[in-house]
Amino acid sequence: MLKHGHANPIAPSRVVVIGAGGFVGGAILGRLRAMAVDTLPLTRDEVDLLAPDAADTLAGYLRQGDSVVAVAALAPVKSLAMLGDNVKILRTVFEAVRQVTPVHLLNIGSDAVFADCARPLDETTAKAPTS
Repeated sequence: MLKHGHANPIAPSRVVVIGAGGFVGGAILGRLRAMAVDTLPLTRDEVDLLAPDAADTLAGYLRQGDSVVAVAALAPVKSLAMLGDNVKILRTVFEAVRQVTPVHLLNIGSDAVFADCARPLDETTAKAPTS
């Protein structure tokens, strides 16, 4: 559970959305822009997260004080190789933020391992990837 540490919520100075070209990333970007939050959308056009120099390239876009939302992934995963690429993507993000430490890092993963459910998903939700 996320608890806000400020008596009155404040907007982040800038939110970097990694994977802004996708459905979820685009929705996050739209919501932040509607709230007048400064954003930096990053897509495959700016950073190929599977390239050998991807962590350094990504770090070049980041600034101290940024909040980072990572939602980049290959989906749906149809092979072990694709799963491996998603692990590489996440490793790239982690290596980049180690170089330029953001104030927040939020990684959004897939809910494809959970059964359809009428209540919000949490750590106690049963895993049922075949549903």
